Amino acid sequence: MSDQIDANDVDVNDDEEVLDNPIEMLRIYDLEHSVGYTKSEIDLTSNTDLLSFLIKLSQDTMNSESSRSYTFNDNAHIKSEILTIDDDIDLHATNIADHLFEAENKSRFKTSNGSFVIAKLNTVNRNCYLLTKLDFKKYFEEKTYKLKSGLPEDDAILKSCLINIKEDGSLEDIIYLADKNGTIAFFWHTDFLDSTPQRNNEINTKEVYELVGRLLRTKVKKVSEKDFYSLKDCVNSYFHTKETFNFDEFVKETIDSYTPLEDDFTVTELVSALKHAKATQDFDGSFEIDKTYIKKKIKETIDINDGVKLIIQGNTSDIIYEVTHDQKDYLMIETKNKKGRFEPKELD
Repeated sequence: MSDQIDANDVDVNDDEEVLDNPIEMLRIYDLEHSVGYTKSEIDLTSNTDLLSFLIKLSQDTMNSESSRSYTFNDNAHIKSEILTIDDDIDLHATNIADHLFEAENKSRFKTSNGSFVIAKLNTVNRNCYLLTKLDFKKYFEEKTYKLKSGLPEDDAILKSCLINIKEDGSLEDIIYLADKNGTIAFFWHTDFLDSTPQRNNEINTKEVYELVGRLLRTKVKKVSEKDFYSLKDCVNSYFHTKETFNFDEFVKETIDSYTPLEDDFTVTELVSALKHAKATQDFDGSFEIDKTYIKKKIKETIDINDGVKLIIQGNTSDIIYEVTHDQKDYLMIETKNKKGRFEPKELD
């Protein structure tokens, strides 16, 4: 396989501009159980579907907001292999694939099938190495890599590692890991890459939760107080029910899909502010949520009347309502079963 891959005439729809030869080096390894990873001899110059697929997935990985920053530990094996890979690409790339196979075999959990790709890319925005575990079988025939018709080309990235290259050819200290399951697998960040996260889960949880709170107050509350409290409930529900924070998922499922209560409010500015913050501020896009911190932060105590306080520890949408009856204000709280503790009252 040629180390310089011509991407001319390859259709890539992506926000990041692609140079004529974005992939400077690429090796694909197929997993054969009990044997290990074996190098594929597929010729990408005759398979434009696969080349286009790899370029798209590589750029999806580079542009992902849901990665977590790590650093290689001293004497990390993969770092030394990457630093010398240009001396003998096949030797060092195969060493990396072999090391991954060893790490997967050490894992207490069943590791997923898939192919392993090592690539060096040069785009307008960055020069980097990508180590990626991909699920090819959903989209391409095994061994031949012929594209199966009618299938989408998304969700194929199982695990990835991005290593940026400085102008002088050295590697940046911080590397970026992503995992389709949200939490970065132990075998991936420790057994394989021998790396340590830059921030712990408590710091990440605190920084992101407080950031979202500030943006809700500045971008939502001034426009619509109803939507402010409703979105706050949605955010609290996400952090309360999810085990792992994933930036892309959070924006898509919690913010972008929200239906405003007021006609003059949209989530567009809030979504833009969140993405701008992710691009300009230093926090991880994927981490395990610190439940101890969240339980303290989402607890809200509201004075109702003398001797009565309402304690909220989660999402109240579709559970608590404000009701006016006979010129008196009430709170109506939905409950799964009658408590037998309070005087019943019928509303007209």
